[in-house]
Amino acid sequence: MITAWEEVESNTFDGLVEWYGFKPKTNMGPAGEGYVDRSDRTSQINYTVSLNVDDGILRAAIHQAVSQYTGKTYVVSMVDCVSFTADLTRNAG
Repeated sequence: MITAWEEVESNTFDGLVEWYGFKPKTNMGPAGEGYVDRSDRTSQINYTVSLNVDDGILRAAIHQAVSQYTGKTYVVSMVDCVSFTADLTRNAG
């Protein structure tokens, strides 16, 4: 299952929840060095969208998105939490 709200992705594999997101290293910076965030952001989620995806497909999609975003520069509205979520979802088919 993918659950997304802005920079947060929650991925459940056999009951194990893993979180993935993309954010700037400098808090609230509009552009700068970015990183794939793995912290649990449950307390900051107001709304979710859930999609059922095969675990194998989801793991491959996560791996691809993490590879795509590792080392990328964070730029609001171009390469950010929303584009990370969209790319991960697109990777999953």
